[in-house]
Order: sequence, then structure tokens, then C-alpha cells
Amino acid sequence: MIKGVLFAFLAAFSWGAAIVMSKKGLENMDAGGLFFWQVGSAAMLSWFVLAISRKKLPVTKKSILAYSTGIFEPFLAYTFTLYGLKFISAGITAVIFSLESVFILILSVILFFVKINSPLHFILLLTGAMAGSIMVALPDINDRIDNITGYILIVAGVLSASFYVVISSRLIVNFEPVTLLTGQLTFSFILACFLLF
Repeated sequence: MIKGVLFAFLAAFSWGAAIVMSKKGLENMDAGGLFFWQVGSAAMLSWFVLAISRKKLPVTKKSILAYSTGIFEPFLAYTFTLYGLKFISAGITAVIFSLESVFILILSVILFFVKINSPLHFILLLTGAMAGSIMVALPDINDRIDNITGYILIVAGVLSASFYVVISSRLIVNFEPVTLLTGQLTFSFILACFLLF
């Protein structure tokens, strides 16, 4: 259990660091170019891990359909987020992204009819999480009107990431994690090439 908590902490730290570094990177590069290099390096790393794991990337109709979920994340989630980061701060972006778990729960209930043992507590907790994020965001929205564009883009990114998690949670039953990830990143990299050029 300690190992799992440690990995979860490292994942959260990496995610937070990526938002801050992406914000800084946007000072020297446009969002499309930055995403191209980010997803390209991630795809290369995943192919390296796939190779040293001695696993193969199956190419069938079923697998290509699974890999195409990379359109949700990283493609749409990161593209929306990077364009949104041009308008709002990395800190506010991180607060909005904390709603990803809320959206995942909602989508799980809607798409896969996940049973909630205590619907009242579920609704109260979701409402509290949403209200907290809105309270953090309101002063920033009022400060500059163009921040609204940033918020809309970031929320779209969070929704895309949530779709990815919910769908991938079902796909992972039939695929090796590194295989699915490599396919999704490769699919996303191909889309990034079209976006860039």
C-alpha cells in the first residue's frame, strides 16, 4: 500500500510540475508546437519502455479503436489546457483540474451506470467540490474578461481527460498498460503532426 501511495504522490507531483513547466514553455513557443514536442517525447519514451519490456503493439481493428481514445487524452485534454494556460495562471489551472475526479465519477455513473451507495452524500460532495473551485476562480474571472476563454478551454480539457480515464478503465482489462498507452500516445502524436503542420 505504501508503494501505491508513493507512486500516486509522484504522479501528482509530475502532473503539477508539468502544468508549471508548460506555462513557462508557452512564453517561448505556441501551444500547438509545445504540445507536439511534449507528446512526441512521451511517445518516444513509451516506445522505449515497450521495447525493453519485450512487448509488441498489436494492430487490429479492436486495438486501433482502443488507441484512438488517445484523442481524449493527451490530444484534446492537453491541447485545450495549453491554449487555456495562455489566459490563466498555472495555479488556477491546477485548481480546475482537481475537478477531474468529480467529472470521472459523474461520467462513470452516466456512461456505465456505476452504483452509488449514498446518492445524497455523493451529490453534497460533488456540489462542495464544484462550489470550492468556482469560489477560487471568480476573482480571477472578474479581473480580466478574457480569462473566461481560458476557463472554458481548461474545463474542456478536464472533461476530455475524464472521458479518457473512464474509457481507459474499461479498456485496460483487455490490454497491457504499456501497450495501450503507447498506442494512445502514437495516435495522439499523429494528430499533433496534423495540428502543427
